[in-house]
Amino acid sequence: MQGATSIRAEAPPRRRLRLAGRRPAAGALAALTLVALLILLIAVPGVELFHTSLEPPFPSFGSYSHVFDGSQPYRTVVFDTFLVAAMATAVTAAIGLPFAYYAALRTGWKRTLALTVLLIPFFTGILVKNFAWTVILQDNGVLNDVLRFLHLGEAHLLFTRTGVLIGMSHYLLPLFVLPVFSSLVKIDPRLVAAARSLGAGPLAAFRLVTLPLARPGIVTGTLVTFIVSLGFYVTPAMLGGRGNLMVANVIDTSIRKLADFNFGAALAGVLTIIVLALLPLALRYVRPEAGTSGSVVGGAERVRR
Repeated sequence: MQGATSIRAEAPPRRRLRLAGRRPAAGALAALTLVALLILLIAVPGVELFHTSLEPPFPSFGSYSHVFDGSQPYRTVVFDTFLVAAMATAVTAAIGLPFAYYAALRTGWKRTLALTVLLIPFFTGILVKNFAWTVILQDNGVLNDVLRFLHLGEAHLLFTRTGVLIGMSHYLLPLFVLPVFSSLVKIDPRLVAAARSLGAGPLAAFRLVTLPLARPGIVTGTLVTFIVSLGFYVTPAMLGGRGNLMVANVIDTSIRKLADFNFGAALAGVLTIIVLALLPLALRYVRPEAGTSGSVVGGAERVRR
């Protein structure tokens, strides 16, 4: 009986060892699956894109030189695309950071309501949202009706860069708010209370404690917002008109109307190369993880002084 009891007692540890041996294999399988998907969905199309841009069967960089030819408007379009993307990111951050901070400070139904108001428009089709903004921003639209009623004149925003920025920021807001909100809700409120007890005011506590701890979410939201804004197509076409084209609109014209696949691929390749070059720089000079604890400690020292 004692031998049978010892065998039964040893069985569970052996079973745990077998399960522990299976976990690394399952992790390796999941990693290989992820790598295969990345190769299939990103690497293979990327290689095909650059292959097309080199004008096969005789490799040439003529399409790329055509992009940066000073006598053509394409260089200006590339510059305007990055300028509009940076402006849209700045506007989104200016609106999104206070909104995320407000939602993080609330609990219960107030937080749920704030996030619902944020996410419902996000799941609305982009065509529907742009048509709604067209109705609001046009010369005889809702906005100008309100301005005339208040005797404030008129605002001509449709088919302008300002109209494009409004439509883009409306779409991009959840992409910035959610990462920032995720970082803010993880902050221990006792840290802010400790800063206040040391004499810091609300703004000082936010600048010296909350902001450094929320930096990972802010950096992530900024990068995601900027990268997504580079590829906007529908919003510039509907709210900006012909005078506010972005790279995606020129790519569409080159491929769909002019059947110039080489030049369209070159434009897409230029955009991809610049984004890939900017990402390491952003992660190098704006490190989300590095210095967070040190910045909070330094903030605490400044509060004591």
